[in-house]
Amino acid sequence: GEVGEMMGGIDIAAQMASGNEKIKELVKQTAVLTKQFGLSGEEVGKIQDIATITGKSMDSLVKESVELGKGTMTAKQTMKALSTIPPQVAVAFKGSTKELIAAAQKAKMLGMELGKVQSIGRGMLDIEDSLGAEMEARALTGKNLNLDAARQYALQGDTFKLQEEILNQAGSLEDFTKMNTIQQESMAKAMGMSVEEMTKMLTNAEKLKKADISSDYASKLEAMESAADLEKEAANARTQEQKDYIIDRKSTRLNSSH
Repeated sequence: GEVGEMMGGIDIAAQMASGNEKIKELVKQTAVLTKQFGLSGEEVGKIQDIATITGKSMDSLVKESVELGKGTMTAKQTMKALSTIPPQVAVAFKGSTKELIAAAQKAKMLGMELGKVQSIGRGMLDIEDSLGAEMEARALTGKNLNLDAARQYALQGDTFKLQEEILNQAGSLEDFTKMNTIQQESMAKAMGMSVEEMTKMLTNAEKLKKADISSDYASKLEAMESAADLEKEAANARTQEQKDYIIDRKSTRLNSSH
């Protein structure tokens, strides 16, 4: 039923009976994604859209996602991140699917969605308003804000580099918290965000940086099946940030296994 809906309501049973190999493959992939990763039919449909737009098979997208997320996300979380890539982002994206997936995973870790990153970029292309906000933020904060590169990436549809440049220009959480309310508002406005969104993004970026979780170490954490193992690892953590990160992984794991 789910595959039929995804394909715009075609009669799957009839297609299977007539020996349509493509449909057989799709049914198999859908079964794997719904059973193994607990995705809904709608989420699988979204991954299939990305596959169609990028000209890649669902299989290779799934493999790339799991591979890229190793150590920072569970396989299930990488699938969820993959299913949140909006078609309009995929259509505009000119880089490799690996970069697209990496951007989606990074966005998720920063507490954002790629659709939001794209709309921030769109806002920056409204040159008159965007330049006005940028100059105002510069005047109010004394920061050397320059969104030219971000605009360039937005124009090219390069969400991956756009996201990195937004982070780069946003500065540190520490700097942001030192600003007064008016400065914070002007900075967030120039970045196309609310103060709340900006704080969330910078807080998550800071967490990732401080925990200094290398992908090897994170893979090791990912491989730990039991909560007890993770607790033991947390007790031996080198820094409080690492400890918090491990505890955070543990609760994420417990929540996503339901």
